[in-house]
Amino acid sequence: MWKDGTGLGELVLDQAVLACFDLVPALLRRVLPHLASERVRRSTCAAAAVGSLARHPSASAQRPVLLDRLTSMARAAESSYDLATILIAIGHLDGDTRPWLTDPHAGVRVCAALAPGLTGDDTAERVRLGLAGSPRAFVESFGDMAPPLQFQFRPYQDLLTPAGLPRVDEAGRPTPGGAGS
Repeated sequence: MWKDGTGLGELVLDQAVLACFDLVPALLRRVLPHLASERVRRSTCAAAAVGSLARHPSASAQRPVLLDRLTSMARAAESSYDLATILIAIGHLDGDTRPWLTDPHAGVRVCAALAPGLTGDDTAERVRLGLAGSPRAFVESFGDMAPPLQFQFRPYQDLLTPAGLPRVDEAGRPTPGGAGS
């Protein structure tokens, strides 16, 4: 099936992708109650899932309410890890993460700056260039914990590799032709 030249293997994968896409609304419904969990890690994981699942077209009417809920969770977050994870979810839903670009925690600033809606924002660009200058500092900013959940998967995982980071010179300025240019 995979090597016979018929393309049946690719067809099976395409059908699996469609089945997963069709399952997203049901998954989102199952995750939403966990946003209110008293267990902080559970609600943080739910926020990370909502950030991805609520991008499905069927959730478009829910997004404003979900963004309000995630923003409220971000304001109440007691750990930089939870806050950073929630900020990535807010960014996935085109929410505004600008208020956290000046957070004292480097990891929180980076996660806020990665929001797609901040492309072209000068402050976010400076924070992203700081990540390029020292991805290790970003990872170490979370202490004993790994970076937020989303960094276990693409495209965020790629941001911590040399190929995924913008190139900077010795003075920390972007160089022509670097990633993200």
